[in-house]
Amino acid sequence: MSKTLPEIFSKYHPDEQDLRLLLSASPESVRLRCDRDQRIMEIGVDFPAPVRRADLFRIEAGIRRAYDLNFVRFLPHYPGAAFTEGYVPDLLAETNRMGIVANGFFNRCHYRLDGNRLDIEIPFSDSGVDLVTNAKTPALMEEIIRNEFGTEIKINIRREEGYDPSLYASELQTMQNAMSHEAAQAQKEYVRMQAQQAAYQGGPAVQETAVLPRIPSIYTDL
Repeated sequence: MSKTLPEIFSKYHPDEQDLRLLLSASPESVRLRCDRDQRIMEIGVDFPAPVRRADLFRIEAGIRRAYDLNFVRFLPHYPGAAFTEGYVPDLLAETNRMGIVANGFFNRCHYRLDGNRLDIEIPFSDSGVDLVTNAKTPALMEEIIRNEFGTEIKINIRREEGYDPSLYASELQTMQNAMSHEAAQAQKEYVRMQAQQAAYQGGPAVQETAVLPRIPSIYTDL
C-alpha cells in the first residue's frame, strides 16, 4: 500500500488545513526526484482539484525546514478540465518563481480565458511587452499548464488596451530598467539552474519507497 504525503514526510507537522490538503493527494501518484549533493527535492503528485500556489509554497517551506533541504518544489498535476480563469493568479505565481523576466510585470495585469486561449494585458509599453515575450514567458506559462493539467492553452501577452504611460510612469520605468539590466545575468543563472536540474532529472524518477525509508532525514548521509 502506498504511503500518503504526511506519512512520507513524517518530520513535517502541518496544521490541520495543510494536513487535509496533503491527504487529498493520491498516494499512488507520488513521485520524488532527489539530488543528495545539492539537497534538492521535487515532489510530483496528483491532486483531485487545483491547489493555491500560496498553500504549496508554504508547505514546501515547511518540508524544507523539517529536513534541512536547500530547495523543495511541488510538481502538482490536476484534472485537465479543472483549468479555469480562476487559476490564472496561481499560474502567474508559479511563472514569477520560474521566469527569467516575469516578477512584477503581472502585478496589475488583466486576463481573459476564451476556450484554449488566454489573453493577458499588462500596463507596459511595447518594449516592456517585448522584454517579457523575448524571455519566453508565454512559452513557460504554456508549459506550466501543460505539465499541471495536461492541456494546451495558448498564451498571448500584450500591452493593456488604453495604456497610459503617465499613470505609473516612474514605478514602471524603474521596474523595466531594472529588468532590462538584469535580464542577461538572469539568463545565465537560468541556464545554470536548468543544467543542474537536468543533471539530477536525467535518470528515472526516484520512488519514495526507494529513498525515504533508508534515511534518518530524507537523503542518505545528509
